[in-house]
Amino acid sequence: MVLEETRVKSEHRRSAGVAAVPAAWWRTELIEGQPARDVVAARDIGAMLRFLRANGATVLGLSIATGLSETRVRAILSGAQRVTSYEVLERIATGLGIPRGVMGLAYIDDDQA
Repeated sequence: MVLEETRVKSEHRRSAGVAAVPAAWWRTELIEGQPARDVVAARDIGAMLRFLRANGATVLGLSIATGLSETRVRAILSGAQRVTSYEVLERIATGLGIPRGVMGLAYIDDDQA
């Protein structure tokens, strides 16, 4: 059942305009001139969403992938809201394929596991 839900969410996310991002990408690439790993570790969700948006993700796709309303996604994109809830950070990490350790949501960094 969980595997089926994951597959359906993945297909729905792709059709909504959010491409799957390989987990390694979050450790090696740049977002707004900074290492993606640093942006993720700082939990700068706005920068992450702006980067994905600039690279073809839709607000609807980001909303579906993260489980946030489109209104909330727009507020985060504009900087009007910050994400501080652990539960929401977990949903974002899962939806965007961000390793939890890289985002500081695990006891150890995923590179050490």
